[in-house]
Amino acid sequence: MCITTPPRRRATFWLLAALLLTQFLGMALTPQTAQAAVSAEPSEEIVYIGEDGVIRIWDLEGNPAIEGSPTIDWSSPSGGWQYAALGDFNNDTDLEIAALRADGDNFIWAVFDPVVARGATNPDRKTPNGIPWDIYYEAPAERGIPKRIIAGNFDDGIPGDELAILWQDTNGRSYVRIMKAASLGPDGKPTGRDWQIHVEKSFDQRYSFGAAGQMTEGGADELILLDKDSARSRMDIFRVDADFATLEAKSSTSAELREVAVGQIIIGGKEEIALIRSTPNSTTEKTLIIYEMREEAGAPILYDDDKWSWAFAPKPETVFLADITGNGDQEVWFLRKHSGDGARLIMRDVWGDDRKLFEDKPIEKSLDKDNGWLAGTGGDVDGDGKDEVIIMRDNRIRVYTRPDTSMSDDTIVELPTSTNRETVLAGNLDAIGFIEGPSFGVNMAKIEAAVPTGTVSGNYVLRVENISTPDPVTFNVFPEAGKPWIKVNPTIATTPANINVSFDATKLKVGTYTGSITLSSGSMLNSPFTVAVELTVQPATIQTQPNAVSYLNFSCSDAVSQEPLTLTLRVGGTAGLNYRAALIGVPAETAAAGLDNAPALVDAGITGGEINSAGDIVLYDAQGNTRTIPTGIPAGLASGGDVSASAVLSTAWPIDPAINWVTSVSSDKTSVPSDIQIVIDPSALGNNYKLTQAVLVLVADTRAGTPPDNVFVVPVFTMCVSDRALLPMIQASL
Repeated sequence: MCITTPPRRRATFWLLAALLLTQFLGMALTPQTAQAAVSAEPSEEIVYIGEDGVIRIWDLEGNPAIEGSPTIDWSSPSGGWQYAALGDFNNDTDLEIAALRADGDNFIWAVFDPVVARGATNPDRKTPNGIPWDIYYEAPAERGIPKRIIAGNFDDGIPGDELAILWQDTNGRSYVRIMKAASLGPDGKPTGRDWQIHVEKSFDQRYSFGAAGQMTEGGADELILLDKDSARSRMDIFRVDADFATLEAKSSTSAELREVAVGQIIIGGKEEIALIRSTPNSTTEKTLIIYEMREEAGAPILYDDDKWSWAFAPKPETVFLADITGNGDQEVWFLRKHSGDGARLIMRDVWGDDRKLFEDKPIEKSLDKDNGWLAGTGGDVDGDGKDEVIIMRDNRIRVYTRPDTSMSDDTIVELPTSTNRETVLAGNLDAIGFIEGPSFGVNMAKIEAAVPTGTVSGNYVLRVENISTPDPVTFNVFPEAGKPWIKVNPTIATTPANINVSFDATKLKVGTYTGSITLSSGSMLNSPFTVAVELTVQPATIQTQPNAVSYLNFSCSDAVSQEPLTLTLRVGGTAGLNYRAALIGVPAETAAAGLDNAPALVDAGITGGEINSAGDIVLYDAQGNTRTIPTGIPAGLASGGDVSASAVLSTAWPIDPAINWVTSVSSDKTSVPSDIQIVIDPSALGNNYKLTQAVLVLVADTRAGTPPDNVFVVPVFTMCVSDRALLPMIQASL
């Protein structure tokens, strides 16, 4: 809450402008992510395709922090799948699986969610250990030969990831179709269940491999396609968000451009490309090249450096990335065939922060001599923040669990399983857990409010939903026992529901109060659900409109014959706050008549005030000098004890005798809100009078805090003005 008040010791104002001081009660409700299910866990899972084309998951961890937390044992309901990609297609922070396969002369694709974390669930679609899963989308069959399915952010205007489907016709012509969400849900996110064509292109090249990455600063991902089968092998980088404009390209008639891996190879900024290729002479010609997109003469180029490229014989067969140190830059790994005892799994990283760790002793690992290990990926499968190295062959998957320190055989974990020897991925499929039943979700984990003492706040809206299932659930709402200042309405509701929360500070002193609101239902898994409350009770305040009371006299040559005029000051702020008022002279114009030691108080200025037991105003300065101004208001109304009586009481406020140009100061009430009428008589000042000032002092009751916070001053002045164009600024020291 933002509270602004009139100045208490020093007032700076313009003659024709009065600052409007307003009080804002901060009640903006910022939606927050609902609490994750207890099944949420940080490790990534391994996704692979079996020899039968069934997509399977190897989950090494489950949630080690939760006893009995299940691992994901999902497999696709059908087989024959050839390619897969991981992407966040519904923008819920965990990943889903997109898959592509042939169906006779046709191809089909689908989207699976092996761990449903929100929305409705199908009771017939649960894994053996109870995790709900679903088929989000099954595309109709289309004629063509499937080549790849690629996930990426191809439409920056839609949250989450999109898909690129790559296929060829029987003549070898390539087609790429970008699919995006056809609609967004009520939360502004895609559901992953409805898709439409974003853009589609055809090419003469025989593209058979693809990847996506952020090669430029900002915007959508670029799409990288490789043609390794034509006489001229090509790598083309397309800007999908610019109608497939070519960003850069590489081609060769002597080298076969085989695969790329795209990622944060060099820490920070854009992503880079690791390209592997085969050459006629791989002992001298580069077979692993790292490319970075740069700009020269206003045009993008693929830049490579001799330090970023190597010649390997035998050539690499597949390439992947893994950040085994967890420092943000990914190391480049490749697998290759070898006729002897040479290394078949090799890592290079001589450009990033890992230079000192690996430059002198790069990782080169011998594997089975039958050259069966020809697929790999990197992933943080144990949730420690560092990637493990995952390789796959026809009959098992192997994980090197400590590649940053050792690649010895005693660090490996293996899963015996039949595979398609090509598709192995890693990603977090259960980052936010899975739906285990109805669960409370709220828009605010904590309600923070600031309320002036003696008042009741407006409503803060607590939105309560069942975030896990579509079922409406009835629940109870309880403010914390012994905290009667927390008010909730209704106390029984059914999801989705808005609970109005307010705070009663009528009997609370200034300070900070904490408490909670509890949501309870026998049907909710996370019941009881607690929402924290923090209430700051602030001093009551007075706000005046305008900030200064002024009368500019443009007929000063005849001031002595002018009639008195009435100016109105609106006193706002905390409703019901009692106050006393008096009009006193500014030190420059008066000797502060009535003060026990006028010079001392004039020098020190007014530093505080209070309403005494008689209901009079007592002003004092830093040196202890005081001045008592009788008000004639009964003492019983001075401290806020009887607001109702004060509300109907009107009064005339005292005026310093020296201020002969103000004939009366009165208000319709002695509490907020009220109007103070100030009657100015210009004739008392004579013709062509100069700037004449006074100060209206308002002293509030104890709910406004201790001095000087309870003292409010409003400048009152008049002057003769002959020129409307040039007006001075006046500063009054109080």
